Amino acid sequence: MACKEHEQMIQTKWDHSYYDQVLREQREQAQKEQKQQEERAAKQMAHGKAVRSQMTERQEPLVQERAVCFEDGKRLQKEMQKHADRIAQLKRMRMEELRATGLPERYCVGVEYKALKPGPKR
Repeated sequence: MACKEHEQMIQTKWDHSYYDQVLREQREQAQKEQKQQEERAAKQMAHGKAVRSQMTERQEPLVQERAVCFEDGKRLQKEMQKHADRIAQLKRMRMEELRATGLPERYCVGVEYKALKPGPKR
């Protein structure tokens, strides 16, 4: 009977050590998988950051080009307005000169209408 108890005790110790070994291996495997998952996540984050950086680098020249085009457009618009204002001023001066010659007002009104009416927009 003592022999049987001794065998059971040895079997129990063996089972316990086997259980501890399996549990330790499972924990190590879980830690290994966790580490691999963290490494994958870090690689994905680095890749995403690199892609965003590339996109920003490619967009910067385009944004600058659009800003230059916008400024050119504003400058051209100012030049066109200045030119139109100058033409209108010259027309008004000519009308004053025409009135100063003593031309009857009814003729001046007709000429003024034709001279000062807005032309077709370009």
